[in-house]
Amino acid sequence: MNSLLNLSIREKHGLVYNVESNYQPFTDSGMWSVYFGCDTENAARCEQLVLAELQKLRDQPLSENALKKYKLQLIGQMAIASEQKENLALSLGKSFLRYGKLEDLETVKKRIEAITAVELQKIANEMYNPDELSVLIYR
Repeated sequence: MNSLLNLSIREKHGLVYNVESNYQPFTDSGMWSVYFGCDTENAARCEQLVLAELQKLRDQPLSENALKKYKLQLIGQMAIASEQKENLALSLGKSFLRYGKLEDLETVKKRIEAITAVELQKIANEMYNPDELSVLIYR
């Protein structure tokens, strides 16, 4: 999501200083968010562009090329993060507390590789349902 939002809002439209999305899983729920920093007069347009990107994900599955690229990026980020022992310990601890089990990087990698574009589109329709989204704007 960071790549999509950066390409659209920052690179293509030049409206933000920074844009990022975050996901924080919890044991009973989770929180997904988008943050962007922009001039006040661009805030509404930036929000529209974020919603447009979410709509695209709901309407059409990712291309095979895009899906492959995003999977490789995620797996690479996970591999780099696992090299830092503190991050690895925190990740393993969270996994054990949330799910009662530990999965090695290879197992997680196989699960990521098995995800299809249609499955992601189904998840996007659930998670990015406009009727379920909340907006908080700091001015």
